[in-house]
Amino acid sequence: MERKVFLGTKPCDGYGRFATHWAVRVGDDSWTEVDGGSGVEESEEGDKNTINGGSPARLFRGANARSGSTVHCVLGTTDKTDGEIDEFNRNYLLNNPKYSIVQSNCQDYVISLVQFLVGDTSKLPYREVGKYATGVGIGIAGLALAGIAAFFSKKKSVDEQKEDKNKVEDEVNLRNKEEKKQPSCV
Repeated sequence: MERKVFLGTKPCDGYGRFATHWAVRVGDDSWTEVDGGSGVEESEEGDKNTINGGSPARLFRGANARSGSTVHCVLGTTDKTDGEIDEFNRNYLLNNPKYSIVQSNCQDYVISLVQFLVGDTSKLPYREVGKYATGVGIGIAGLALAGIAAFFSKKKSVDEQKEDKNKVEDEVNLRNKEEKKQPSCV
């Protein structure tokens, strides 16, 4: 029987708009999520990874996820059974035994699970670790370019200095536009 697959989200406790916890709902009320960052379980870097409060526990049943995440959008459909999802969860924990904010977190879990369930992750938002790392990288690159331009502009006329500054700003703006084009749930 084919069921809809949904992305569930909520702000991570203590991180407000900078970090979002992700969960997946399959069908009408079956939720699954990595506990780290959910606010339900205390998880720190390197702690044992858990799913639904266990290693793993069965799918959580409810209108909202165990963490309080609510449906954000539809990602597609699946014909996978609850048993197949439980098996996926066991394998995920074998391959990702430790929670890590950078490489084994709730968003990484959802990306892997949605690939398994739907076969397409293009409707998922950008991973936040990657998004903020990219933003910082663009900012650093922009500052470096501005510094280089300032160094060489000492020997240039005012018009040439303005032209160099505009080139740097155009480059930073172009990179920011490219970052905003990343696909997200609709």
